[in-house]
Amino acid sequence: MSIQRTKFVNENELHSWVEEKISDFFGDVIYLPGNFIIKTKREKGAKPDGFVLDLHNSSWTIIETELIEHGVWDHIAEQIIRFIVATKNDSTKRKIRDYFFDALENKNLLSKAAKTLEISETRIVQKIENILETTTPDIAIFIDEINEDLEDMVEALNATIRVYKIEKFSINGNIEFYYPEGQDSTIETTIEDVKDSQGKPIEALELLGGGKFTTNVYKIKFYELDNGDKISIKYSKYYDAEPNYWYGITPKSLDKYQQQEITHLCFTVGSEGVIKLPYDTLTEYIEHSGVSMNIDDTIRHYHIHIRNNPTWELYAGDYTVDLNKYMFINE
Repeated sequence: MSIQRTKFVNENELHSWVEEKISDFFGDVIYLPGNFIIKTKREKGAKPDGFVLDLHNSSWTIIETELIEHGVWDHIAEQIIRFIVATKNDSTKRKIRDYFFDALENKNLLSKAAKTLEISETRIVQKIENILETTTPDIAIFIDEINEDLEDMVEALNATIRVYKIEKFSINGNIEFYYPEGQDSTIETTIEDVKDSQGKPIEALELLGGGKFTTNVYKIKFYELDNGDKISIKYSKYYDAEPNYWYGITPKSLDKYQQQEITHLCFTVGSEGVIKLPYDTLTEYIEHSGVSMNIDDTIRHYHIHIRNNPTWELYAGDYTVDLNKYMFINE
């Protein structure tokens, strides 16, 4: 048998394969090709290779297919940064929204989606609008090779990014594609990596009575308070609609918390203060919390919901935890 790793003819060859395999990587989603330029507020444009709308997990993703030979810093990074900045532009979000609405109507997909989710077509329209208007997209990069520059770029950007390595082989003269990690991404930053980077740990430590940084495991930082408690800190801004504060925790992060033997997980609630939640209480709560799922039916991340209505509580439907005794208020 003759097996030889070979180069892609061009980027389009990789992109055509990705389009055929969208459901393998994303499951039951709506995919639309990226056939227009999205622009930043300063009119800097970039053209995504595709868009994925996941109604089940209330999320959306921008697809980019690349070849490593094009260069990370002078090409790929510039494209990804423009995508991230452009999707913060209200006119761009409306353009993407209208693109999805037109495509769904032309392909008669609204009624199919409504039937699948068991809600009305009107609610589907509202759901799509809310997803595109109120959530930031993930970025999925499909690429033929991964190097240190690409790894550094992904870690540096304040966005949820998944990178999939796709290899091309000639096997007895026939072309086949192989992805070493299966449907899993080779590199991934999660929503908690992005959201947690926005907080100010030093302010939380001071409010909790003082402490110091001890170590970090990938992007998760760990601290020891002056009283000996071992903690990690998560951040959420305030949202007008409930949940007022939302956090994501992946199973991998739970493993890291347990390995570091933390006693508390601390939730910074906007500018209001910090909730110092005993770790045992957290583990009991996530047995009831909502989750987002991977395509292989494993848990992608747990949803942590906190509200102040009329008192501070952790909630998941009918299951609630009184948080007032754990709350440290900013004066």
